[in-house]
Amino acid sequence: DASFYIFDISVPASPTVVAVISIPSFSGQILLDEVRGFVYIPNRQSANNADTVDQVVCININEASPNFLETLLFDSAENPFGGFYDGVDLLYVAAQIEALLYNVNDLSGFSFVNLGVTTNLGRELEAADTREIMLTPSGANLFVSNLSDNFLILNTTEFLQPAGPGSFDL
Repeated sequence: DASFYIFDISVPASPTVVAVISIPSFSGQILLDEVRGFVYIPNRQSANNADTVDQVVCININEASPNFLETLLFDSAENPFGGFYDGVDLLYVAAQIEALLYNVNDLSGFSFVNLGVTTNLGRELEAADTREIMLTPSGANLFVSNLSDNFLILNTTEFLQPAGPGSFDL
């Protein structure tokens, strides 16, 4: 297991621990939803390559909430790592060979796009080890990078939000 710490930094030279909770190991990027008081953490759950369903960890960090530090786990595609939260209600996550879309109002389902594509010149792009994902300021395009030196640009207007629990192939 890993640990998630919350610090009080009102005295920067002497931060103090407010809370510590256990979360699954193999977590990726932490995404802050300041308005709702949550953090979202893509989590690969294990080092076992046979695992094809992993998780997004959602932690309530709103100290005024009765559910402060409640930790919920939601299904994800294989090996989620990076993510981008649009600050409103959409959470994009980069998984092994897929780009995922969640609506943070209901994380029980996600839509996904397979990134293993063939270019118009017939070259198959290696989509394994997808790592980072970033939404353009306009929200129209999603940039996805991986460890195989590939960079994809996706048109987000073609993404459909999930229609309930489960995964939805776009």
